[in-house]
Amino acid sequence: MGTKNAVLDEAGQTPGRQHVLYQFKLFLKRSGLKERSFHSLRHHFISELMKHGAGAETVRVLAGHSKLEMTQRYAHVATGDLRSAIDKLGR
Repeated sequence: MGTKNAVLDEAGQTPGRQHVLYQFKLFLKRSGLKERSFHSLRHHFISELMKHGAGAETVRVLAGHSKLEMTQRYAHVATGDLRSAIDKLGR
């Protein structure tokens, strides 16, 4: 019984974390993109979902967090988002 939705390499094996990280960093370098960590991508993913209106509970589930408090720790508020929220008061 195989794992549903598993990521496999050319040999049909699940690649190790270090191999995936190495390939990711190689991709960023070849693409001329700034180096990022998986952790920073996680922060970005959660913050962007929240910024675009996804509900906190939905984001919690997508992030795989057991508690909403953890998801809220990852969500970053941009200055523009704060200004936009304050501007809604004048409407």
